[in-house]
Amino acid sequence: ENMPYYRGRTSELWNHFEPVEGDKAKCGYCSIKLSTAGGSLNNLKRHLLARHPTVTINRNESNQHRELPHAEHDIQTSNISTISSSSPNVAQTSSVLTPIPSSGASEYFQQLPNRLRAQTRMTDFVQQSRPISCTWYKYKYIYCIFYFRYYPFAIVEDPEFKKFLNMLNPSYTLPSRKTISNNIIPRLYESFKNDVQRLIDQTIAVCLTTDCWTSNENTSFMATTANFFDIDTQFKSFCLDCTEFDERHTGDNISEKLITTMRNWNISHKVTAIVSDNAANVSSAIQKTGYRQVSCFAHTLNLAVQNGLKHISPITLKVKSIVEYFKRSHHALAKLYATQDQMNLPKLKLTQDVVTRWNSTFDMLQRFVKVKDAINSTLAVLQANVEMLSPEEWIVVEKASVFLEIFYEVTKEICGDQYVTLSSVLIFTGVIFESMKMYEQDISLPIEIHEMVSTLKQQTMTRLKPLEDNDLVTQAALLDPRYKKLAFLNIICSVQIEGVNNSHKENLQQSDESNSTRSSLLWKSFDEQYNKQKASHNPQAASIIEVDKYLNEPILNRHENPLTWWNSRKSQYPRLYNLVLKRLLHYCHICSV
Repeated sequence: ENMPYYRGRTSELWNHFEPVEGDKAKCGYCSIKLSTAGGSLNNLKRHLLARHPTVTINRNESNQHRELPHAEHDIQTSNISTISSSSPNVAQTSSVLTPIPSSGASEYFQQLPNRLRAQTRMTDFVQQSRPISCTWYKYKYIYCIFYFRYYPFAIVEDPEFKKFLNMLNPSYTLPSRKTISNNIIPRLYESFKNDVQRLIDQTIAVCLTTDCWTSNENTSFMATTANFFDIDTQFKSFCLDCTEFDERHTGDNISEKLITTMRNWNISHKVTAIVSDNAANVSSAIQKTGYRQVSCFAHTLNLAVQNGLKHISPITLKVKSIVEYFKRSHHALAKLYATQDQMNLPKLKLTQDVVTRWNSTFDMLQRFVKVKDAINSTLAVLQANVEMLSPEEWIVVEKASVFLEIFYEVTKEICGDQYVTLSSVLIFTGVIFESMKMYEQDISLPIEIHEMVSTLKQQTMTRLKPLEDNDLVTQAALLDPRYKKLAFLNIICSVQIEGVNNSHKENLQQSDESNSTRSSLLWKSFDEQYNKQKASHNPQAASIIEVDKYLNEPILNRHENPLTWWNSRKSQYPRLYNLVLKRLLHYCHICSV
């Protein structure tokens, strides 16, 4: 005999519990009795969520009151038997439901077949989603670890990495190395290339930087980078080409490679200059392309300082041998650290130089001076078989490290400037000249330092002085709101202002020539009136007024971004802004040295 469903108990929770002893309810799955005092069912809900998380509390109802099948036959013929592994957590019942038997919910659950009464496992209820389709989004972020972090493609075959991803998302299928190299990377490259091309198409000027080098595996490469401003005057820099360069590094071959790159990116008419090192073959190549060359300022400084360091090379070789001794001997290095502790000195490591990078020599000398007392004490105790520096040689090392610091700071500044750098060249050149003049007048310096200063002065005058006559450099400095006239001597400042005005005139003449057409009889009278009206408004005079107004603006703080300043005033200085886009984009270095 069937008993009616519990009237007044409308909560879905009563589909899983049997009321017993007045204010208690017994779980139909584990028979635990829970309190329902005060009519609250929170205990029942918490129990289901904690002990039976796979049970669906709210079930679909086919009529007003929830009813369950009571016979094994009804269960087997119900839709439960059709539940697939793809959706095990979705409970489905037959369309014909009967009331709970009079024996109660516990007896009803005992009537269920073993496969339904058995304790279910979590894995039985984890939805086995179909693998994500091979879409662009699927591999978007896995690609980023290769593009931004340079991880090897083999990481997708690493067992521990696979376990980690499977823990995060069991349905995610890693791409194979072949898929990454042959499919994902080429597709993403094409997408990124199209984005860069759109940015380049929107700009009016591009500055290229190029360099050639040989890897540790003796493979030659050549790279070309484009620098330009976007429509918001934000500086953009993208590597357009970086490929193996197996041909001889002649001027003809390098120029052909540059021209091909410019043609592929459709920028031949936008290139204003090419920045490179001072190698003769590269300079010849740029000359053959017909574009202007800007020498890497950091590389130029490196060549000048390397020549100056030759005067103290015997002493620097001694320093290098002592550094190598401590690098080779673990016992000596440990003794050096112990000596620093005993002398209450900071624990500093010695720095070894690299032959091709003068600033590494500066780092070595500067660190050597800081650890002077500890080095002398340690070598004396160990009685090491290395040649120690004499007091006079120590003075040379100390003075050289102080003198070279200005070159080091300039190199660091020029390679780390996050804004524009070509406009700063004249400022840095002037500081270098002033520093050498001061040391040149100091008669107390050792002879080696005087010789080094003299050589550096001659080298910098030869290599850096011509920059004052380079209109790309001077106009960039004048158009930088951080410098303006401060970058020049008063004698040559007016000359550079005239150069900016002349650049305006060239742009105006080109505009007039492009707009001039032969007047027909229909427009002849109108064109005559237009020309008279135009003559009364002199555009050249307007450009001069614009330059004067700009120069009278307050100087921008040197720590602020000049590009932000120009972007906010491009409507105020439209003529100057077009020139800014062609001058402030030039980098004066190709890499850190």
